[in-house]
Amino acid sequence: MSSEEPLTFEALVVLIGYSGSLCVLFMIHFGFATRRWRRDRDMRSFRNFLIGLLLAVSTLTIFGGSLARLFPELIDAVRFFGYIIRGMLLVGGIVVVYTWLRSDADE
Repeated sequence: MSSEEPLTFEALVVLIGYSGSLCVLFMIHFGFATRRWRRDRDMRSFRNFLIGLLLAVSTLTIFGGSLARLFPELIDAVRFFGYIIRGMLLVGGIVVVYTWLRSDADE
């Protein structure tokens, strides 16, 4: 099935439900990672916090893309926020690697 072909309503509901449940799951993980980072304040918990943030934000993009399939007027907004999120993932990926190198050098 190509991206030009319209999806049936049932397929859209499954796509939105699946991406929404992933989004909620990663938001819960992000919440627990934030709580641990605020408690411990070490590099490992910061890295866990950052990875949780990147996962939560990337699943928001997937959820927004699935909503844009249902509501075509959201396509421009999802595309705009997608560019911002890609930049965030690029910088976040570099910072995660830095935290791995930094925690290895500190030990």
